[in-house]
Amino acid sequence: MLWHIQQKADGAQIIVIDDFWDAEKHEMKKAVCEQLSIDFVDLSDIRDDEAFQASMGASVLGDDEKEHIIEHDGVATHPGDEGMAVIAERVIEVVKE
Repeated sequence: MLWHIQQKADGAQIIVIDDFWDAEKHEMKKAVCEQLSIDFVDLSDIRDDEAFQASMGASVLGDDEKEHIIEHDGVATHPGDEGMAVIAERVIEVVKE
């Protein structure tokens, strides 16, 4: 799929962001990016680190612009504010001007 995008978007910078949860997908994505010379944003060092996850009971702002409390285990394991900040910083580091 990525090679197809490379062909259709000739000259465009393609950035693939690592999987936040699955180490198996990490290796697959990284290998394909290396093979195709595509930029890869590695998140392996923050994966499974609760400091970068949202957490049960955390307050978040919803699409409805109202504050909500996280009460679902699955939602709690998504990147929290710190995790999103790290992801954003890493993407910015590889974006070419």
